Amino acid sequence: MAQTATIIAALKFQDGVVIASDSQTSDPVAQVRWPVEKLERIGDKPLVLGFSGSVGVAQRARRGLEETTLHPNTFNKRHLVQDAMDRCFAPIYKKIREDIHPPIDIWQVALWGLSVFWAENAPQILENEPSSDSSFHDYFHAIGSAAKTAYAIYRTLGGAQLCTVPERLALLAILRILRTCVDVELWGVGEPLAVWIVSGGQARKVSLDEIQAHLQTVDAWEEVDRSNFFSKM
Repeated sequence: MAQTATIIAALKFQDGVVIASDSQTSDPVAQVRWPVEKLERIGDKPLVLGFSGSVGVAQRARRGLEETTLHPNTFNKRHLVQDAMDRCFAPIYKKIREDIHPPIDIWQVALWGLSVFWAENAPQILENEPSSDSSFHDYFHAIGSAAKTAYAIYRTLGGAQLCTVPERLALLAILRILRTCVDVELWGVGEPLAVWIVSGGQARKVSLDEIQAHLQTVDAWEEVDRSNFFSKM
């Protein structure tokens, strides 16, 4: 069963929310890795989600959600979306626990999800936790093996203040967070990065060309920070 050493992070900004991930799956036993798309939009809904953990389990969870009827009215209240996702994933979590003998904590990494969507006329970040609980996050959240690194960079860049910036700066911030995670987690995660934006009830995938252009700006930003630091010596 292939496991992903993943980084998926979501950041609210002035008018919406951005979610981004690495694109590598690895098998630590066989010491092999291969590219995989970790973020997916569900139908034509303003809902994008990704998973950390077992690739096969994540695929079943996505298929189940795609087959779940999410009426436009569901997005009038964020708890209706949450309830629909909880109902969809409940049997998957149950099977994960039943299939592990004896029961041990490793089952918990088999399904860990992060989604962003538009509901109540506002951006939302929802985590589907390994315990099968789900919870909303106000400003930022990251899951996967590099989540601690992501939070450290998020706080360094301004923390909750980032939710006040426009889309362009939010893109730069999330790319800097993920680029740092990739640099730190050399085995577990890798580029190219995938990015989606949910804003105004719409979801769009950021093109690789646009990501690459922003990454060049991130490189310049990091160089300015290094120069400023060493100029104080």
